[in-house]
Amino acid sequence: MSGYIHYSDSQKRIKNKYGRWAVTLASAGVLFSGYMSYVRFFTNSCVFSEPCPQFLGYPACYFGFAMFISLFFVSIVAVLTKTHIKGLMTANAVIAAVGTLFSGYFALNEPGISTCVYGAVFFIVILLVSVSALTRIVPGLQAIDGLQAK
Repeated sequence: MSGYIHYSDSQKRIKNKYGRWAVTLASAGVLFSGYMSYVRFFTNSCVFSEPCPQFLGYPACYFGFAMFISLFFVSIVAVLTKTHIKGLMTANAVIAAVGTLFSGYFALNEPGISTCVYGAVFFIVILLVSVSALTRIVPGLQAIDGLQAK
């Protein structure tokens, strides 16, 4: 049983609650960005007839879709695994932070409320959920911000 991490009951509850939230939010992001990518790929136009921002010569929604797919798979592994949950939460937090910066950049450069704003909101919520769960499951982080696992 080498390498097995024993979690307290409160840490297990946090892990389970986090897993449900992370999978749900990532699924919503996959559906949202997947729809936008599908429309762009098959019709060569953007959803809601808005400008379609490009990144490295490809529609930005393709990159958002890839990030949400990554979040979804990491979240599924977090639900199914008994070990390495801290690393998986950290991976989700990093992907969500990159997604927030990515979609936020495009949202700021588009007039009005664009679909990039909605993507940024999904990423921000996943980032907040991941960081919140991390601060509750990692004892050293609890002391830093005053949070306690209950």
